Amino acid sequence: LELLQKNKAFSEQMNATYRRRVLDSHLRSLPIFSDVSDAALAHLAQRVELIEKQPGEMIFEQGSPSDSMYVIRIGMVKVTQKGPGGERVLAYRARGEYIGETGLVRNEPRSATCIALDHPVGEGAARRRSGRVELIKIAREDFEELRRTFPELRAKVEAVVEERTKAEPEAGAAAVTLSD
Repeated sequence: LELLQKNKAFSEQMNATYRRRVLDSHLRSLPIFSDVSDAALAHLAQRVELIEKQPGEMIFEQGSPSDSMYVIRIGMVKVTQKGPGGERVLAYRARGEYIGETGLVRNEPRSATCIALDHPVGEGAARRRSGRVELIKIAREDFEELRRTFPELRAKVEAVVEERTKAEPEAGAAAVTLSD
């Protein structure tokens, strides 16, 4: 397998197959995309970018332009926010959840910093630490097209933005939310 992967044509073919199958099945499994047509999901799967981050690596920083949103495919992400009392943890997001949607919906800079976390995988004695976080990056243009075309998706995302905005603690508070 290692020898085959060194062959550029084989490696590109395997990556394309992986991308098509994994993205298609993963995107279809997410509640946010449940009302999106098969054709639109297939189109989206061709346009998104797969990103891999190492533990501790920044995904995006508070105050930076909101140019995309991310769906967490593998791993965990820590969401932090700088405030008058210093930096505080707002939430931990896991597989199937998404980040970066607030800035896109509100057309504002990023309201928080997101950092890839090391996370446990496996069960019992086989439990170990994973060394990566995989994300599906959806560009602003693709996200906006989905919002225009599928009102159900727009309503779902706006409800999440509203809920997350209400859940943000006031300055000095130490609230943390955990994903399911």
